[in-house]
Amino acid sequence: MDIQRAKEIIASSETIHVNYNGNSIWIDQVNEDGVTATIHIQGEHQDKQQVRLSDLNEMNH
Repeated sequence: MDIQRAKEIIASSETIHVNYNGNSIWIDQVNEDGVTATIHIQGEHQDKQQVRLSDLNEMNH
């Protein structure tokens, strides 16, 4: 996923399904480096991870 799309997803009022390693996730923020994002798996708000934007996939439902 590119940085612009990740920012659009964060700002969207709609639910946009994003996948990371087979898990449905929420993007919390795009990090200052512009290469990584802070995410959490849906339903696990306390378990935040730093991952590469390129590893995130938007799911078409």
